[in-house]
Amino acid sequence: MTRWYLSRGLHWPRFQPDHLLRQQLALIDAQSSTPIIVAWVTAGATLWIFHRLDALLAWVIWFALYTLTFAAMYFAFASSRRRRMAPSKRVWIIIVGYTALGLMWGVQVIMAALAGGDFAILAMVATIVASVASAVLGFCGSCFPVYLGFLLAAGAAVNFGFLLYDSSLAKMLSLFAVLYVLTMLQFARNSERAALRLIKLRFANRVLVTQLRNQTEQAETAREQADASNVDKSRFLAAASHDLRQPVHALGLFLEALKNTELDERQRVIHSKAQSACDASGEMLGTLLDFSRIEAGVVKFEPRAFALQPLLAELEREYLPQAETQRLDFRLRNTSLRVVSDPQLVSLVLRNLISNALRYTRSGGILIGCRQQGERAVIEVWDTGIGIVPLQHTRIFTEFVQLANLERNRAQGLGLGLAIVKKLADGMNAKVTLRSAPGRGSVFALSLRRALDNLARDPAIPVPSVLSSLAGLRVLVVDDEQDVREAMQQLLASWGCACRCTGSLHGALVSAKEAPPDVLLTDYRLQDGVTGRDVIRAVRAAVGGNLACIIVTGDTAPERLRDA
Repeated sequence: MTRWYLSRGLHWPRFQPDHLLRQQLALIDAQSSTPIIVAWVTAGATLWIFHRLDALLAWVIWFALYTLTFAAMYFAFASSRRRRMAPSKRVWIIIVGYTALGLMWGVQVIMAALAGGDFAILAMVATIVASVASAVLGFCGSCFPVYLGFLLAAGAAVNFGFLLYDSSLAKMLSLFAVLYVLTMLQFARNSERAALRLIKLRFANRVLVTQLRNQTEQAETAREQADASNVDKSRFLAAASHDLRQPVHALGLFLEALKNTELDERQRVIHSKAQSACDASGEMLGTLLDFSRIEAGVVKFEPRAFALQPLLAELEREYLPQAETQRLDFRLRNTSLRVVSDPQLVSLVLRNLISNALRYTRSGGILIGCRQQGERAVIEVWDTGIGIVPLQHTRIFTEFVQLANLERNRAQGLGLGLAIVKKLADGMNAKVTLRSAPGRGSVFALSLRRALDNLARDPAIPVPSVLSSLAGLRVLVVDDEQDVREAMQQLLASWGCACRCTGSLHGALVSAKEAPPDVLLTDYRLQDGVTGRDVIRAVRAAVGGNLACIIVTGDTAPERLRDA
């Protein structure tokens, strides 16, 4: 039996490293207070046994020594905790304390044997000691050396008591006591291993928590950097689009004014090509403006019930000439369906889908249709274009992604159209889906809530009065760009307007006082931090009345769009 136990790993205990030993002792401290008091009460209860043996004096002396040992151990433990003694030193105090307690309990068997009582009382005392030893395992099992000291001291005293008792049964109990000690030691070893696994797991969890905290902090830092980068991107786009839109805007005005002059055929061809290049640039910058407006949160969703057919017919009139120029069929299936949504935003979504279809369709055509699907109305834009592989169906709704434009041909736009579609659809609580395969075309579908019959009909839209002629209209133009002022003056003059231009707020006030305008046309961002809103307020205050005003801007910065 002894050889088997040695083969299972019994050897003189070695202490664990300090960080583990500290946790082992902490487990003993946390669990030992109540059991030790219960053991002290149990020790007092053995008075009855020794009273039966007429050994009351021996018990009193034993109980007094036990109490002193108990008190000394308690204060030694408390002192070592208070002084924050190193675990490798403190463990010896605990071992000595529990060894002393184990010896005191084993002495009770020696006392019973010397008192000359019957064998039943001797066995009862031994059973009490064995029960106490089992209980001590429950709160000292986390540190094998501590329990080893208690059990060896108690077991040695118990066996000595059995040997003092002149009985063959006592000798047999001595053998069983040895087996009990070996078995309890094995239990103690397993208990320590289990405790160490839990302690190590706790340390591993702490490491994981620390790593997770560090990763979370890194992720938060990365998110903040990404947010900062996104803000920088928005600022860059705003500045770039504004700086680009100013000359493009001026160019468009000059070209428009030039068209109203006498040109020969060759000059008209050149003008037409210049106009196409200017329109393409304006379209890209307009897309940037739409995207920035959405990012800025200035696009408001105002749903109402409306019929789809007038909106789709307007889109057909707008895009049919472009399709014919590209020699593509453009067809619209009439519909009587009505939906509840924002017609302006629905129109913007469909414009981007149709423009996208025209851009990537080389032959065949475009079909726009609408069908009912339960309580939803689904508008579909079909094309016979190049198609999209399934793995890219999600990616194409990301900003600046153009699968078929790796060379970044600006004639094919910026890759923002479908990103705008996705953001607008999300803002309208609508859904955009795609069915496509390479070489077989694509079908983009916009799903909207269908209007029920009992919903209010479309409100009557007042038709604004249109001037039969702009001749004589007094217009005050405020812009800090000389080219824009000159181009605007030429264009308005060609329309018959009386135009006065200035580049500052002060100039606007002077001009307005000299000749009050009918319309104020102002850029948003002027010099010295002045905005178009400042100009409008000042000029309205100077001339009185509700002057008609227009803000023209190429600025796409979200905060400036919100302000405007």
